[in-house]
Amino acid sequence: MNTLRMKSIFVAASIAAVTVCAAGTPPTVITALPGPVGLSATTTNVLYTHPFCETVAGTRKISTLGGGDFAVLPDQFAGPNQNLTCAENYLATSPGLGGFPAGVTYVFAVVNQGTASEARVILREPGGTVFATLPAGFAPVNHAYVSFDTVGSFGFALLVTGQSGIIGYNSAGGIAFSYTASLPGAYALEGASVMPLNYVGCPGCLFVTVSNPGTNGAILVAAPGASTLSVWTTDAPSEPESIQFVPFQACSFNVNNVGYSYFVSGYNALSPGTSPASAILAYTPAQLAPFAGQLLVPDEFTGIIWAYSGPTTRTVFSNTGYQLEGAQIVQCSPGTGCPATQGYWKFHTFPASMFVGGNFTLGTFSYTATDLVNILETPPKQGNAILILAHQLIAAIANVDAGAQVTPAAATAIAQAELLFINNPTLSFASYLSSSSTLGSQMTTLSNTLDDYNSAVGLNCSEGSGLQ
Repeated sequence: MNTLRMKSIFVAASIAAVTVCAAGTPPTVITALPGPVGLSATTTNVLYTHPFCETVAGTRKISTLGGGDFAVLPDQFAGPNQNLTCAENYLATSPGLGGFPAGVTYVFAVVNQGTASEARVILREPGGTVFATLPAGFAPVNHAYVSFDTVGSFGFALLVTGQSGIIGYNSAGGIAFSYTASLPGAYALEGASVMPLNYVGCPGCLFVTVSNPGTNGAILVAAPGASTLSVWTTDAPSEPESIQFVPFQACSFNVNNVGYSYFVSGYNALSPGTSPASAILAYTPAQLAPFAGQLLVPDEFTGIIWAYSGPTTRTVFSNTGYQLEGAQIVQCSPGTGCPATQGYWKFHTFPASMFVGGNFTLGTFSYTATDLVNILETPPKQGNAILILAHQLIAAIANVDAGAQVTPAAATAIAQAELLFINNPTLSFASYLSSSSTLGSQMTTLSNTLDDYNSAVGLNCSEGSGLQ
């Protein structure tokens, strides 16, 4: 949100279920609300924060989609200066990974506003306890986006973006990593998301949107283990609020017996007088299906949600007619099964989700299920690092897609292994590479990590149990 553009506060309207006519995919207006900003969506609850600016003391809170209160947030009712009375309280609900308790919500807030002990913090809700205090100057305009790495390639960290940086917090509130970005113009970092391991563009990578009002924004990226953020694209709308990967099998939250998989905060109708003035917008799994494998990026300024199939290719997913803020594709429950070795996968059917159009793609090459079994049955003669890695990588990907629990080490190794094939496009599973070469040594190191994961080392579970 561009906090330099003053917002209005709207009074809640009655629950509605009307469809807005718009270019692209039309949203369903689930309910008209008082200027929703932050939003989190799981299979059990959809939460939103409001208002942006307080006109009545005690109104700042987290509410549920049906209108009930989830938590009351600290007041910011201190006069006409919008940097004192206004804040974008973004939030995220933990899926229960990386030591974060499942179902606990983490929200950006300003505490002790207007006093010597004023601070910008992340609160745990319900309960209002301070989880982490943000560094001075990190969120100077009372704006910080909050999300979770649900993939594991960034340690299942809580991701918090500020004006020009992003911090990854571990479950103890310590800083696990941080990145800063220096870009020209009136830029500000916005939403952050870690891509799933089956995103062919950059598996397991951290993506961050950047607003730059009045000109093009940007999308930044960091691969697992990278020391800096780099530019993924500058072909971005001026105020991209968030970025979400569209899964091939979407989960949903039911409203009035209809399942919705993508929720977006419509803070305000772009056309004055349009009713309802503000709303939660929702999209069904069927509406998302044609965009599976792409990235959805809502633009606050135009109300358009863009779908990216690559850094230079975007199309309109939905032209909503709203000023857009928080958004989230519903989090699926994390896997709880036990990984299995490559020997297991020689004799068990691979998960269907591994294949698109009957093919599993890695780098520039595609393989059928039969191809993968043949690769698993081929011994890595002469120390072929590609086959050594292929055996463990195929099994690890199958485990993840079959619903096995994932460790940060495994998620990072899978992502880094996939990136080796992406960045070396002439290599296929049929290629030869000596284990003593520099690249071959990287492959065998990753293979050893994945072998431990596939063997369930340290997981205290029975091979293959709970896999789908």
